[in-house]
Amino acid sequence: MNGYPPGADPADRFDYFMIRLSQRDGEPVSMTGQVERLGTGEKRSFETGDQLLALFAAWLARRTNMESA
Repeated sequence: MNGYPPGADPADRFDYFMIRLSQRDGEPVSMTGQVERLGTGEKRSFETGDQLLALFAAWLARRTNMESA
């Protein structure tokens, strides 16, 4: 038992994303693209995998802050 009423546990909430990747010819390890957080219309571009992970981390941190307010 986690103390949340049914359906209110934040662990049960999911965010959905669409990721568009592009790869330059001759650069198989290069990853650039755009990620969209579905349902919000937020779109962000990234040029590295680290930037993509940072975007996800920022969205998660913002959601966590909003839920605790």
